[in-house]
Amino acid sequence: RNWKRTIVVSLAVVAFAVAIGAALASAFGERGENDEITGFNPADDTRTVLANARAALAGGDFARAQRLFVLADQDERARGSDNAEARTYVGWTTALLARQLAGESLAPDDELLGQGLLALNQAIAIDPTFSDPYCFVAIIEFNFRDDAAAALPFVEQCESNNPPADVAFLIDGFASEIRAAADE
Repeated sequence: RNWKRTIVVSLAVVAFAVAIGAALASAFGERGENDEITGFNPADDTRTVLANARAALAGGDFARAQRLFVLADQDERARGSDNAEARTYVGWTTALLARQLAGESLAPDDELLGQGLLALNQAIAIDPTFSDPYCFVAIIEFNFRDDAAAALPFVEQCESNNPPADVAFLIDGFASEIRAAADE
């Protein structure tokens, strides 16, 4: 048996394994800011909750959507940050629930609407360039409270912040009505 050759082959195998391990670690093992030692980023969980909440909202399940948006908002606060999207949709789903609970009377609970508007105004303070809370305040003021004058500055700010397609579609129908009613 040639011990010299066995040692050289063993060292070559070990060196090859170390090189492969280093290449994989550099390609996949980098942790970003706020990542845990496992590479998991708690914000990933928030994004998943927000995606599920948006799906529930799109399906008309306002109560489930609100629970999920509240959960995402609370998770962000627990990490010491604010999430304008989560706070916006907490406010919007609160307003939608107020409207839904009103039923046929179409007079939503003012306390619930006030809570929804508070959350929307907080979202505006968190990120003044995020169009969604402006759009939703405009809809609430015009459609739920019948106050075109209060809705007008919000619809203008919404449009100037270039809302995403789904929100733009929602506000387009109201924008011309708000402007016409405010001019009267």
